[in-house]
Amino acid sequence: MSDHGLVIAELPLLHTVPIHALREVRGWRGLDRTRLAEALAAVPAFADPDSVKHLPVADLFDLYDSGVRQVIDHLLPTRPVIVRHRPLTPWFNSECHALRRQVRRAERVYRRSHSPDDRARWIRQTRDMHARFRAIEAQYWEGRIAADAADPRRLWSAFRGMLGGSADDVAPPPSFSADEFADHYEAKIEDIRRATSTAPDPDYSITACRLEELSAVTAPQLRHLITSSPSNFFYYYFRLKTRVTDRTLLQYKFYKRNTANWL
Repeated sequence: MSDHGLVIAELPLLHTVPIHALREVRGWRGLDRTRLAEALAAVPAFADPDSVKHLPVADLFDLYDSGVRQVIDHLLPTRPVIVRHRPLTPWFNSECHALRRQVRRAERVYRRSHSPDDRARWIRQTRDMHARFRAIEAQYWEGRIAADAADPRRLWSAFRGMLGGSADDVAPPPSFSADEFADHYEAKIEDIRRATSTAPDPDYSITACRLEELSAVTAPQLRHLITSSPSNFFYYYFRLKTRVTDRTLLQYKFYKRNTANWL
């Protein structure tokens, strides 16, 4: 018996969506200090300080602020830029920050020089950085699993948010009752039996193959078979080639750890 139907499911978005914001910035690196000094010297409050010495402190501060702001707006007008902000993952530590700064420094060197050697150095550092990122990520989550392995409730609480769930998640009520579900499958079975009631009996061919003896499999052999299965290859292949969700990676880690404990 077989049955086919449309299955609809909702999967939570496990990765934080980047936030793009529009900001106004100034090109401070292109500031001409000579022109800045000349412009400030031309401001009346700075050219003739005696003319404003009788003003109160609040007025002097406003006069200074407005004068400097006008000069800066003239020399360095603001320009809009789009800033991409994405919260970092919990395993992104100070070492990851240092590696990323090193790679960005190598990229800036190559962008200025366009040298093949600088490009090769930048690519090599980028690959080393990503390899180290994968190692740090695996070490972090393995540590979290090992720390709470003896307390399933605490372990589930630690990973529930990353798996896409929350404490307020409540499953919606089904659109059918248990009796309706049973009636549907009983009707399906009856339809199949009615459709095949006039079919001829199957013709089974005789084979000479026999399974005469079963060889015993020891626990170490079974453990080796599981731990050396192709799942290791598929895990690393999809981890490098695709954006595997955190849920998939954690399921793999739980599987590997639990099977190791059971065996």
